[in-house]
Amino acid sequence: MKYLLISLILAFSFGFAIDGANHRKQANVILVLIDDLGYETAIQGDSLKYIEGGPQPIIMPTLRGKLSDESLVLKNAYATPICSPSRVQMMTGKYLYESYHQFGYINWNCRTIAQELSWNGYHTAIAGKWQLHGNTSFNSVSAYDEDYQITSLENPLRLGYKQFLLNAIQGNGNRYSNCENYIDENGVLACGPNDYGPDVVYQYFADFIEEKKNSNRPFFFDYRMNLPHEPFEPAPIHPDYPIDTVNNAKYLPSMLEYTDSIISNIINLVDNTPELHEGAGTVIMVLSDNGSSRGWITNNPGGNPVLSWGIFTKINGIGEYNGNKSLSSYLGCHIPGFVYYVGPYKKYTNGSQYNAPFGLIDVYPTILDLAKLSHLKNDDGISIADEIVTYADSVPDREVLFQYYNPFFPGQENPRGGTNLNSFATDGDYWLDSYDRFYDIIDSMDWELLTPITPSGTIQLDAHNKLDSVLQLHPKAQDFNKPLIPTIP
Repeated sequence: MKYLLISLILAFSFGFAIDGANHRKQANVILVLIDDLGYETAIQGDSLKYIEGGPQPIIMPTLRGKLSDESLVLKNAYATPICSPSRVQMMTGKYLYESYHQFGYINWNCRTIAQELSWNGYHTAIAGKWQLHGNTSFNSVSAYDEDYQITSLENPLRLGYKQFLLNAIQGNGNRYSNCENYIDENGVLACGPNDYGPDVVYQYFADFIEEKKNSNRPFFFDYRMNLPHEPFEPAPIHPDYPIDTVNNAKYLPSMLEYTDSIISNIINLVDNTPELHEGAGTVIMVLSDNGSSRGWITNNPGGNPVLSWGIFTKINGIGEYNGNKSLSSYLGCHIPGFVYYVGPYKKYTNGSQYNAPFGLIDVYPTILDLAKLSHLKNDDGISIADEIVTYADSVPDREVLFQYYNPFFPGQENPRGGTNLNSFATDGDYWLDSYDRFYDIIDSMDWELLTPITPSGTIQLDAHNKLDSVLQLHPKAQDFNKPLIPTIP
């Protein structure tokens, strides 16, 4: 009897090893966050202008082809104007006045997506850009430093990531060619003089997939791209590669094309790994952390950003638009968004558009619903999992998205004024900010939101009142020069 029991246990274990993917009852989730890519550049523009060498075409066939044709397209997706607040909001699903401490920091009292998933059986990993209590560009006087040292490799682990390969977690360095300071959870440097940082990150992702594809446990991979954030250096597809001592926007088109090729590799790997289609399948979410780069910017004595030279996206028949990263404007916050699913529970029709406003704040509840962990949700977002998979409970679409934005750069209380320090509400057609400036996004085509209008007519007046009623529920970003969240004693 003892030997029979042992045989049964071995057979049972062997069966899981061979066919573990079939036993996954929760979806795998791959979250891809592009760095500095606005919607108008990613989807609409045909070329970049006013860069050295003249106009250069924007080549992004995956975002404009495969994803636009075969995913659920998030037409009205929004981030904050800069990277660090966007990441905090995405990870916590909380308004920034509840979750954000200062640039590069997260409120450690908040629960993250990775924590919730890790505590409930998921393999969790993160790779690429790290900007949460680890990037040494800014020093902090935060009380949190007593428990979470700025260069500690424990920070990602405590935020829920059991495996990682991150850039700038223990000091800064080259992120592209001749890459430096890409470190894994064991403290091992994974990037060197002959390596290109984004390629190292992709290979780490591919190795993770190979390792976990047969597991009976689902996984969450948080893929934080460095591309196409400056410094603008030639990508490996450019004849000038490798150079790591320049920052010239003439190389940005090659970086955009390479960004697209990496996303293509991620999707192709999932498409061609049958194990990822089994069980509850696999979801890929592709988003950006803010709008496209403005080029070089300096601050004038009044504190408002001044454009020294620009990177303009030319959109045929409409106009030329400078990237609005760092500005709380439509172009500063409007990002590309796609959800791509492989598995037996697909809900959307290929290429269908989700037109309701979607914010990075909605990533948290969406992923918890995809993971069948809805009972754990404690967030301010709205899930769209019911648009992606058939097993998710139906949730009413969001009517208005609220965004609170104050970057809180340490030691520089609100150094950037104007439209940068702002709260806003949008329904995708109209935009109202906390200075009571009202904009018509659709009809005016004034996408940089520099000229507010006075609402008139029933439709505009109703939209203004609806947006204003949401704004009144929240603090105004410009009324505070420090975070509202409590510090740890």
